[in-house]
Amino acid sequence: ISIESIQKADFEDGDFSGKRSLMESVEARTQDIMPVAFEFTCVPFEGLAERHFKLRLSIIGSDRPVLVLRIVQLEAQQEEMAAEFRDLLVEKFKDSQVETFIGQFSA
Repeated sequence: ISIESIQKADFEDGDFSGKRSLMESVEARTQDIMPVAFEFTCVPFEGLAERHFKLRLSIIGSDRPVLVLRIVQLEAQQEEMAAEFRDLLVEKFKDSQVETFIGQFSA
């Protein structure tokens, strides 16, 4: 993988004005085909079903560019896991005297 980083700065000063702009671009290249995403399969928490997480490969550009993997639609995955956990709790406690509340709590 070769990473090319270009930084361009423009400055313009006038009698009663000033203008400054900065542009930065980062590009990764390889001779082979770069993977766009990875798929990771795991059980996120004990008791929950196995899930497939899609991870996107991206580059964070700074002084030293870094390759980063990020989970695609993480919030949606978290909401699905929370709903599954809620359903497990309701199923476990449906025949007991324990009251189950789903929502927010403030003391």
